[in-house]
Amino acid sequence: MGFATVYHPSITAPMKVNMTDKYDIEEKDGTLTLVSRSFREGEGSMLNKGIFTPELTSSLVSAAAVIVLVAIALINGLKFTATYYVTGIVVFTILFVLLRKFAFYEEYMKVSFDKNAGSISLVEHRPFGTSRTYKTESLAEIKQSKLEIEPQNPDGAEFVVKIAAQHGTLMPGFGEKKIFHAVSLVFKDGQKRTLFSTEDEVAAAELSLRLRNFIGGGSA
Repeated sequence: MGFATVYHPSITAPMKVNMTDKYDIEEKDGTLTLVSRSFREGEGSMLNKGIFTPELTSSLVSAAAVIVLVAIALINGLKFTATYYVTGIVVFTILFVLLRKFAFYEEYMKVSFDKNAGSISLVEHRPFGTSRTYKTESLAEIKQSKLEIEPQNPDGAEFVVKIAAQHGTLMPGFGEKKIFHAVSLVFKDGQKRTLFSTEDEVAAAELSLRLRNFIGGGSA
């Protein structure tokens, strides 16, 4: 698991944080590059990320595929031997690797602020992700906002938590009111692109200040 560099205005040395939970930011040769793994407002409010991980989803789909193949074999009267068990394991492993790499990979957004070219490019690395380049002069502001999300079905959420607890799985915070802090780019034509969303207000403030200082020519 990698680590990211997060800058704070009150210190000179960079802090290290878990890249999966935060973001990675680097400044080099007049270009600031941000890699964010949480780039949609309220991300994670509907499902518990600790349960439906890419690894678990890939495992479930792979297992389901093997079960379907076994069912087809039984319907056709095939008698199982040790060779078929080994084949099933091989099929599961291959499917898992392929799904993890091409279907259920970790999504992220890469944003590059290029002072030399006077441009801002955003690339979403996810299924049907978008890629767009803007002129820096078209940027109106870097905005930090607060979003409160109320649970839509508290009774259903409580039921899910109880069932999970019975199976030894804890779901802290699931179904509770969530407060997210987002950092977004707002353009003069009214477009808004969220770069980072988190429940950590300090992390959002740090990133917002870092980007403002870079665009404005200051130092963090």
